[in-house]
Amino acid sequence: MKNNINVALYLKEGTLNASWSSGNQTIVIKYPFETGKIDQITNHIIDRLIAQNYETNVKYVICPGGIGKPLIQGVYFIDDNVVKEVQEQKWGVHVNNEVTLICSKLAKLLSATAIMCDPMSSDGLYVLNRITSHSDVKKYSRYHACEHQAAIYFMAKKLGKRPEELNIIVANIDDEVSVGAHQFGVCIDVNDVIGLEGPMGFKSSGDVPVAQLAMYTEKQDIDILRNDLRYKSGVKGYLGIDKPEKIDELVASGNSDAKLIADAVAYQTAKWIGSSAMCLKGNVDTIILIGKGIRSKSIINSLIPRIQKIATVECFEPNVIEYLLNVTTAVELSSCKILSVGRINNGL
Repeated sequence: MKNNINVALYLKEGTLNASWSSGNQTIVIKYPFETGKIDQITNHIIDRLIAQNYETNVKYVICPGGIGKPLIQGVYFIDDNVVKEVQEQKWGVHVNNEVTLICSKLAKLLSATAIMCDPMSSDGLYVLNRITSHSDVKKYSRYHACEHQAAIYFMAKKLGKRPEELNIIVANIDDEVSVGAHQFGVCIDVNDVIGLEGPMGFKSSGDVPVAQLAMYTEKQDIDILRNDLRYKSGVKGYLGIDKPEKIDELVASGNSDAKLIADAVAYQTAKWIGSSAMCLKGNVDTIILIGKGIRSKSIINSLIPRIQKIATVECFEPNVIEYLLNVTTAVELSSCKILSVGRINNGL
């Protein structure tokens, strides 16, 4: 009789990680991610699974979901509705959309069930957070939800509590920066990273003065502009780099521009963390800093003194793969935890 295993997929810094447990061993395979190579990547993962686990049966394939219609936090079937939404990219463009498609295709080829956990469009926003300064411009909840929830999961375990007992601010400092105010396990306030709201990241612009941007757009094709703001701005736009280690090298060499931009990332992130604290009425148990930005001492040493009076600050990279595999274990114990996209959404 074959043993059941679950496979988790997670994309991090250009590498797709596929992982599963076999006995007491957790196996991780890494594959360079390229957009448009869905079939090639899927077949590579299957070949590795067959080579290392020929006596196993895959029950679930799980990934963080991409950007679809707004959903409450949770675990969802990746059904035809989800596949259609991420293929059309109606709700937003992100590489996690393709990871969702890989998850679906892989599950079908393995006769498994494809599920997604805390998709990027997870939405628990407080009603006042939905009101923008312009009546025709909507606010969306699009952020690194799975990374945030993984960080909260491990922090709650460390504190010996449940996420539902804590108020936590999570700041994911990465190519985009997302800062979420999590009240008793629900993200009630977060910047829309796909809408370029929030602090600047390693590649993304974040907030810019709207009137000046409007003047800038008159000279730019909209697709070129969108690509520039999402992938060529922020740290990369100023310094031409997007690696935290490189920032520290430049700062250590006496590069004043690198020091200024590192401080700017810290300053902007601190302002959003302060805003999140006000959303939680100052009742914050801890602040968690995650993402590749925490590898930059220049950024972190500038950021922590600005926020440490709010609450205890913790810096760590949550093991998202472990979190996803733990989620599948919980799902197996209670199948009612898997939701259907067609029934549960916030209707934005």
